Amino acid sequence: MASGISQTISDALGEPVEHVHDLHGGCIARVVGGRSQRGDFVAKIGDGSNDLTIEADMLRDLGRLSTL
Repeated sequence: MASGISQTISDALGEPVEHVHDLHGGCIARVVGGRSQRGDFVAKIGDGSNDLTIEADMLRDLGRLSTL
């Protein structure tokens, strides 16, 4: 895994990430999983050719309205 992805995710989380690995899926963007000090995470990393805003909004709603 490229250290650039780890650094990008670390910057977004505001903390170091310990491990990043590719996950299956991601029709319009790369999907990775990993671990930070706060626990496990999944990140979708776009190349700028697709707008992930709607998906991000839906994931925020799931986090707010469910126990996921």
